[in-house]
Parts: sequence; C-alpha cells; structure tokens
Amino acid sequence: MTEDVAKPSKGPSRALKAVFAALCLALLLVVLSAVYALRIAPTPAIVVDHSNDSTPLFEPLWVANLSTDAPPLASTVLATTRNLASHYLFSLYPVFYSHFHNTFDDHKNADDNRRSRDHLDFHNRRSFPVDYLNPGLGELGIVCPSHREALVPLQKLRPLRFRVSSAVCHRNISHSSRSDQWEEAAVSASGHLSGFRPLLYHLNISSVSIATDTVAGSISIRVECVSDSNAVALHADRSVGEIDDVSLWDCRTGEEICVIRSTHLLAQQIVVFELASTVASGSVLELSVSTFQSRPSVGIYRNRAANWERGRASTLGTVFGMRKARNVFPCFDLPVFQAEMELCVSHTRGVHARSNTPAVSTSESATCFVRTPRIPSYVFGFSLFSRLHSFERPAPSTELPVVEVVVRNQMDISGLEWVFNETFQSVERMHEMTGVRFPLEKLSVAVAPLPEPLQGVAPLGLVTIQESAVEYPMYLRSHSALAHELVHQWVGDVVSVASWRDICLQEGLAAYLEWLITSTFPLADSDVDGRCREAKTVALQREAQNIALRDAFRELDHALGSCAEKAPVLFHMLDAGFGPKLVPRFLRLLFQKFAYQKAAHFDDWIDLLNDAAKTTLAGDLLTSYFSRPGYPLVHVDFRPNQPLRLSQRLVVGDVPSKNGSAAPFVVPLEIDDNSAERKTRFVVLQEFEQAEEPVAASWVVADPLSTTYSRIVYSVENYNGIAACVADRGCDFPKKVLKNVVGDFCWALLKDVFVATPSEADAWLRLLQSFAASKVASGDCGCCIDVASRHSRHCKWTWVDRCQKVSLLKTLTTSKAPKRTPRGRS
Repeated sequence: MTEDVAKPSKGPSRALKAVFAALCLALLLVVLSAVYALRIAPTPAIVVDHSNDSTPLFEPLWVANLSTDAPPLASTVLATTRNLASHYLFSLYPVFYSHFHNTFDDHKNADDNRRSRDHLDFHNRRSFPVDYLNPGLGELGIVCPSHREALVPLQKLRPLRFRVSSAVCHRNISHSSRSDQWEEAAVSASGHLSGFRPLLYHLNISSVSIATDTVAGSISIRVECVSDSNAVALHADRSVGEIDDVSLWDCRTGEEICVIRSTHLLAQQIVVFELASTVASGSVLELSVSTFQSRPSVGIYRNRAANWERGRASTLGTVFGMRKARNVFPCFDLPVFQAEMELCVSHTRGVHARSNTPAVSTSESATCFVRTPRIPSYVFGFSLFSRLHSFERPAPSTELPVVEVVVRNQMDISGLEWVFNETFQSVERMHEMTGVRFPLEKLSVAVAPLPEPLQGVAPLGLVTIQESAVEYPMYLRSHSALAHELVHQWVGDVVSVASWRDICLQEGLAAYLEWLITSTFPLADSDVDGRCREAKTVALQREAQNIALRDAFRELDHALGSCAEKAPVLFHMLDAGFGPKLVPRFLRLLFQKFAYQKAAHFDDWIDLLNDAAKTTLAGDLLTSYFSRPGYPLVHVDFRPNQPLRLSQRLVVGDVPSKNGSAAPFVVPLEIDDNSAERKTRFVVLQEFEQAEEPVAASWVVADPLSTTYSRIVYSVENYNGIAACVADRGCDFPKKVLKNVVGDFCWALLKDVFVATPSEADAWLRLLQSFAASKVASGDCGCCIDVASRHSRHCKWTWVDRCQKVSLLKTLTTSKAPKRTPRGRS
C-alpha cells in the first residue's frame, strides 16, 4: 500500500513575477523623479518677520539696492526691507530660504534661547577699543551692509545699478610663479597685502561632513585700502579651487570695480585679482567670492568612529595654526592681519557645532555664531562633534566667563571637576597677570580624540584637549595641556606676533606662563625650576639641528620642535636674572599696547621688555639668543683670593666654536661659593671676557640650579676643590648641583674643550682619579675619566673610539706612560 506524498509548490507563476517586477520598477522611477524634482525646483523665498528674534534664521541672501532711486523689488522681498538713512547708497534686503528650530541639547533649549540675545550684545559688556567696535567705518560715512542689528549668515551683494559691462570685465585666468613682491617678511613689515588689509569676514561653510574631506562655501571680505593699488590679493592654497568668480564693490559709491584677471602664485599660496582701475587709499571695498571648494590635507583634522564603536565620539575641527587657514578658505592668512569674523556652518543631523563665539542660531543642520572680536585668521576655528554632551558651569565671579565642557556620552561629570576648577583658576590668573579680562562671555572646552601629535588646540573661546589627557589626570601632562591652551587664549589670540618668524617668542612666553600657573596646583613635579631644567636638557640635545629661534619656519611642528623647550627657558632666565616680577610687568605693558590692536613685532617686544626691566640688558639677552642658533659655553676661571675671570665662546650645532667673531651672549649667572658666609652673588656676563671681584673660598659654582641656557666649565683648581668637597663627608655639596657640574664637565671632555698645560698635568690627573673613585660619571665619560680602565674589557673599545681622540686624555696618558729605553744591538 502506497502513501500519498504532498508535492512541493512551484511558487508564483511567471506572469505574477513579471507584474511584481514592473510594479517595483515603476515605484523606483517615481522615487527618482521626485528626488530629481526636489533638487532642481526653486525654493520660494520666505518673508521674515524681524520682530520674532526667537526664530533662528539661516542662509540669507543680501540684496543691495545701490541707489536711493533704484527700481522696487518683488513684493516678497519688500516685506523684509531694512530702511537706511536717505544719504546711504545701499538698502539691504535680507532674503531667507528656511526657518530653523533649535534642537541642539534639548534639555538646555530654554537657557540657550535666553542667552542668544545676551550674546548678541556681548561686545557692549566687554571693553574693546573704539576702533574695534566699528573697524574703519565710523568716521568715513561708509555704507557697507551692517550686521550690528542682528547677526545673520554671509551676505551677498546683488547689484541693481552701476554694474560694469561684462565685456569690459572679462577675466583671463593665468598662472604665475613670480614671488619678488609677495614675500612674507615684506608683507608683515608693511601691514598690508597688495595695499589692502581685512576688516570683516562673512563666511558660509556650506558643506562640511565628518565623513568626507571636502569643504565648500562662500565668503565676503570687507577690506580697507591703505595704499593706492590696482590689485587685490588673498592667501589661498592650491587645495582651494573655484575662487575666480569674484565681485568687488566700492562701499562709498556702490560701484562695481572691474576685475580683469586673476593670477595664482602657487609657491606663495596667493591669488591676485588685477583691477581695471586703481583704488585710492582710504577706500573700503567688499570682496565677494561666490563659491570656493577645498580638499584640505592640512588645517582640518578628522577622527571618525568606526561603525562598531557605538559609544565613541566622532570629531572634525580646524587646526589653522601657521599658514593653515588658507588651505580651507581664501583669506588674509598672516598674523599681522586681524579682522572680525562671522560664521555659519551647515552640518548633518545629530552633529553639534562650536566656534569661537556662542551660537546665535541653531537648527538640526546648521549653526550660526556671534561675530568675533578682531583676531588673526589662525585664531579662528570651529569644531563639529557627534555622540557628545556638554556640562556648563556659571562663573564664580563677574570677571570670569561661563565654562562649558563638552565630553563623550560615557564620561561622568564627577571626573571633570578638576577641569572646571583649573580652567577658572587659569583664566583668573591670566586676567591678573595681563590686566585684560577674557574677551568672551563663554569659554568652551571640548574633550575629544585628536590626532596623535596634538595635545590640544586653542582658537579663541574654543579649547580642545586630547581625550586621553583628561582620562588620566594623575599625570602632569594632562594639567599642563589644559593650562597651555588656556594661556593661548591671551598669548596668541588676544595679542599675537606680527610675523611667523617670531612664533617662538609667542610659544616660549605661553609655555613659561603655563609653568607659572601649574606650579600653583597641588601636583607633583610642577616646580618651575625643575621643569626648566628638564626643558633645558631636552633643548641642549636638539642643538645639533643648528636652528635659530627666529627663522623662516614653514610648519608649526617644525617651529615647536626648535623652540618648545628652549624659548621658555629664556623667559625663566629673565625672571631669574632681573627679578621674579619682570615677566608679569612685561606682560601688562604688552597687553596695554597691543590687545585687540595690531600685532606686535619683535622690536616691540624688546622695547617693552627693556621698559619693564629698566635696563637694556633684558632685551639684549632675548635678542642674543633669538637672533642666531647656538648657546654660550661659559668658562669660570677661579683661583682663591684672585679676581674671578669669566669668559664665553659660542657653541653652534653642539660643537664649540673657536671663532670669536659673533657677538657675545648676555648670560645672567648666580654664583655660589663655600665661604663662611656662603655668599651668593649675581653677575651678568655680557662680554667675551670679564673680571669680577675676588672670592675668598675653596671653590665656586655658577648657576647651581642649572636654569641658565648655557654649559659651564671651570678651571682645574676649581674642579679639584669641588672633588675634595664631594669626597669629604663633612662638606655638604648638593647632589643635584654635582650632577649638573659633572654633566657639563663630561660634555666638554668628550668635545675636546679642555687643554692641559705641562704645569697642570698633575692637577688634571688628580681630578680624573677623584671623579673615577667617587663614580660620579657613567657611560663613555665614566670610561674616559678612569685612565686605568683603558685596557679593561668594558672600556677598551670606548678608549679606542672616543677617549684616545681627546687632547687632554692623550696628553695625560702620554706624560704618565713608562718610557721605553732603546735596545742595544747584539
């Protein structure tokens, strides 16, 4: 008997499958058609009621009526007209494309909306110079579009009259490599680029994504002509393209100025717009670049979390620093150029934006910010974050800003207590030392994963710290990174150098002020003298690079590699040699003269330093170390009850020079001795050779704390006096001081600095035996000072490779070796 088995179904018929495929294809075509229609369909203008300030706005288009009798505009535009005085040549019509609703940090929306109005007028609550409040416009009767009534995104002039013929303004694009008239030194010294300097930027960054490396936008720059010129130039790297479509307008007459040709100087990273006519000095122009695109390899950092890293933050931020802003957008990109900045940046949903100033309007896809004070382009910056949240703490006094800390979602606020405390302390200390309050109502500190070489970045009002530094606050590095970037809010942001040649001045002062601030925190190893010795040791090891502190640095990393340790030691030398209050006094004078004003040149720093010290020796010290590579090797010739003789020679490339043609260094020295009074004296070595008063002692030590940027060696008599003290248990010779003395002695020995006369041979041999017996030296030096070890297994090859080449050791081993008698012939 057989059982019936159910047969498997054959599925839908072919006709049914065909119908289903046709339906899917039709649905796909409908979707594609709808998307295409949305992309090409014009968006109608929306009439905006300015009385409702609580509704943030984005992407306005300023339409400029260039005369009082211009034809009327469309009715939808007339409803938003802002009437100007009858003598003005401009009437401004802001047209907005969309309304926004603030969705950033919903739990703080009420607070943000309330503060946005307050921040609009933050300039009135902070003390800025008069010429800052209305740069170059107040006394001239200039009628460029004003943004004081309400902050809006980038304006764009739409001409209604006085437009020149397009045939006359035909552009001929050419590429050139001429560099003779665009040198940075000349531009910094003159204070203008091709006769112009910036007053105000309006920047729209309209395409920024953490996932991509393309930046697009538009920019309008208000510029002032300070010298008759027939060309306007901007810094723009080759990564910035499509910047040839420009328009230029005279703010006095409302007339368009014809641009006949644009020339790209690739080597200088400059684009020059040649004009059909000469612009007179004193004119104020509006230069608009309707579109630019860039794919910057530098100037922007990205740190995108992988798909599986659900809790990790993604960040995008600017690191403009030295010559990096020009890689992202066209601008005047030298520290001598300072201007106000207004920014709107669009971004994807779920991304939060921060910039130098508080946000005045936000939405899911865009954020606009309050106008900044006058700052150089490298101080400007913005950052985008995802998967982060913020904690805000009000200021403990009216002199301090509100502090906001932005961290990843998993970080607990209890672990951020030290960040808030040290931020308030650092800001308060900088206010005390400079006499200048923090210029903004709010300071944002973002904790984010930065690229590995970076420990922090510090655009004005926006500090970003490496995430690992905050996660491990037990190390001094974490506190140092935060304090250093906070110091930069003043030194570098409020006051800056005029030329990149002088960047080490700025970085050295900032690092030394950070030492002073962190020394007040309850941290291990934060002593200023200790950090100075540590920095000096690292800097002396880098002297082989033979780089001056004032140099034509191309990259900030290159500059910091040369001066991050050496420059702050020099400022510590100033405090140690001319009084501990010298640097704070100098700081006050610097900010009184240059805060929010023109950038300070090297000679300005020197003049103010001399004023603070009441002597030119302070400025001479800084000049002698900054103007050339190298450092001094100081020789102290001590003989009891005889004049103390000091001399110096130049060490270049870590090699002692035998040529004394270079000018001497200015070296302040503290000199201790073992006399009954243990007298400490201060001398300033400013000549190649100079004599000081006799010392009634057995030995002396110059710079016992090793805080002077030099190496110090002594006469053999003085070395023997120190060696005798070390061997005597009843003589107290500090171990740290002995380490410094022996360290410089070993360096000089292996560099073949010492020369032994026949009368000094016994004294030198006795010294080497004493040092060898006390085992104060190690490594190659330990082998070389122990003459008896030259045949030992451990030191044999060291003697062959190094010690036998030292003149002093060659003399001593030859003079004390047994003499061979000639054999007689058999």
